[in-house]
Amino acid sequence: MRYSILLLVLSVVALSTYAQNPAINFDGTDDYIQTSFNGISGKDARTVEAWIRTTANCDPSTGGKQKIITDWGSNSTGERFTMNIMRNQALRLEVNGSGLNGQTAINDGYWHHVAVVYDPNASNPISLYVDGTLDTAGTIPTSINTGTSVDMRIGLRVDNANSFEGDIDEVRVFNYARTDSAIKADMFQQLCNAPSGLVAYYRLDEGNPGANNSSKKTATESISSKHGTLTNFNLYGSSSNWISGSNAVIGKTGDTLDVLECYEYTSSSGKTYSSTGTYFETFTNSKGCDSILTINLKVGRSYDITYPSACDSFTLPSGQVVYNSGTYRDTLFKANSVGCDSIRLTILTLQKSTTSQESMTSCDSIEIDQMWYYQSLDVDKTLQLPSGCDSVHTIHVHIDTSSQFWQSVTTCDTFYSSLGNTYTQSGLYTDILQKATQFGCDSVIYTDLTIHQSVAISTPVTACDSFTSPGGITYLKSGVFDEFFQTSHGCDSVISYDITVNTTQHSNLNQEACDSAFVNHTWYFTTQLIQFADTTTSGCDSLVEVDLTVTTINHSVSQNGDQLEALEKNADYQWFNCSTQKDVPGATADVFTPTSSGNYAVRIQKNSCEKTSECTYVQPSSSQILSNPLIRLYPNPSSDQFVLEVPPGLTVKSIQVYDHSGRVIGEFQSENNQVAYNHQLPDGHYLIFIETSWGVTQAELLVIH
Repeated sequence: MRYSILLLVLSVVALSTYAQNPAINFDGTDDYIQTSFNGISGKDARTVEAWIRTTANCDPSTGGKQKIITDWGSNSTGERFTMNIMRNQALRLEVNGSGLNGQTAINDGYWHHVAVVYDPNASNPISLYVDGTLDTAGTIPTSINTGTSVDMRIGLRVDNANSFEGDIDEVRVFNYARTDSAIKADMFQQLCNAPSGLVAYYRLDEGNPGANNSSKKTATESISSKHGTLTNFNLYGSSSNWISGSNAVIGKTGDTLDVLECYEYTSSSGKTYSSTGTYFETFTNSKGCDSILTINLKVGRSYDITYPSACDSFTLPSGQVVYNSGTYRDTLFKANSVGCDSIRLTILTLQKSTTSQESMTSCDSIEIDQMWYYQSLDVDKTLQLPSGCDSVHTIHVHIDTSSQFWQSVTTCDTFYSSLGNTYTQSGLYTDILQKATQFGCDSVIYTDLTIHQSVAISTPVTACDSFTSPGGITYLKSGVFDEFFQTSHGCDSVISYDITVNTTQHSNLNQEACDSAFVNHTWYFTTQLIQFADTTTSGCDSLVEVDLTVTTINHSVSQNGDQLEALEKNADYQWFNCSTQKDVPGATADVFTPTSSGNYAVRIQKNSCEKTSECTYVQPSSSQILSNPLIRLYPNPSSDQFVLEVPPGLTVKSIQVYDHSGRVIGEFQSENNQVAYNHQLPDGHYLIFIETSWGVTQAELLVIH
């Protein structure tokens, strides 16, 4: 008869997560993933998405540091495409030159879905999304033209700066600008079937959370096999390793089926299992991901064979007692816990027990099987034969008594016994006079021996100026010296002193410093003589005198019209142009009057110290500024470009652009009579200086976007 019981079906519903999706933790020091995906270059549209979690301070204005999520391109203006967290602890897109900041702080320790969308044809080409909602949209002054020098990195900038600190999961790159509805539609799901436009996808679920993942160093890219390599990760423990990811992301699903059968079980897929165990079958769920059915199968077999061995008799499972070897069959109907028949076949081997005896004679005592006996008696030993049955062996023991003598001895170093034995350590010793009794047993002398050792000690000693030993002898020089004494037990001893005598010292030092000096754990800011006690390497006292000279330089500069004056006097000076970083020939006095407009500063040297002043803008009243109606600047106002046109034959030496504070923000040269200048200037007024063969002409430029 066959019995089948289905205990539990679908104990886990079909849409429950099969296992928490893994993610990867970055330690914020040097962890990053280098992929072989080139990224999207030039000005093409793109979308970058990821799940992130961090508690790091990412805002440099509050002592934090930018944290990179993804990056690729070249480290030149406009050629990086960097998704990161920075100001306001919010999402940011940066292109090396400028960037767009979000508004929502996302360093709160919770999982957040972040996305950056770039659409070059939109009025606001850059959009930042947090948890599927538009956070910020806008433009930046730097033109986006992403380079191809460095393939996409996860967790580190292309110039090896600002590594990520926290957790990253589900990194995706699309080659088009996604809408907010598309971002929301699949932000909570793994993309088991790649949608159109998905060009790079790193699920980051290769490792086992918190385990030893030393062999899991590859981040799989599931679209075009542009896999990533884990760099500098520990790959064990809870940090710098694979971790449990966000519960919000649904990927693999699974069911559990508990089955009990008496003989065998056939699953819905047609597979047949005939032994107890856990089995896994894989299907495809509605999301296109793997769905794993776990079958916990227990088989209550109805047939069993045993091969027992016994001594003399054996009781079968049915209760019958047998006395001979043989094969016995018992049928126990529905005897097991699951209601299946149990047929027991017993192939029995029976053995017989045995007995034996012997006699032993000894003096005083005898050891039998680690047991000592001190009188005559019979000892029964029960042994087990190779068959496992008992074997009883009887020993008839006869004990004769030896004579004994005890003595206690105390001496120094060595003792010689009456039998000529030599002993050098304390202890209980036995000397045996063989067959000394009338019954032929030995006579034993027990000696309780105490030996005190003479002492020979070698002691190294280091002292300052002199050393006095415990014996009252004073030594004034280095050397090896012996002193003799007796121990409390009267044994001769010697102690040897290996003496090193060091002397105290006095030292004088000269020290120069700029602004301040750190001497003997203290900061000093003025010239003075410092005295303090120190200890030499030999441990002796030393008096140290430091003659300290501190030089301070006032690097401030005053301006009086066209004239600049260094406030520090009696020093060496060199004035230079801040824009070109070139020294002004002959400008080596404390007072300097520039002959042309520009930003100037001075390097001041005094003794061995040097400081540089801040840059100061000067426009000499004597410089010739012309107003020439033949020189045209258009369009004015300008948004992103202006054209400078001069009459033919006129030589243009240089063109400089100044902001309202007098700072040079652009400078170039041209020998053509028409120059087009592309700029990315914010709204405002700017001053254009044109140096020609006629002199210097200036014009005002208004920038309005």
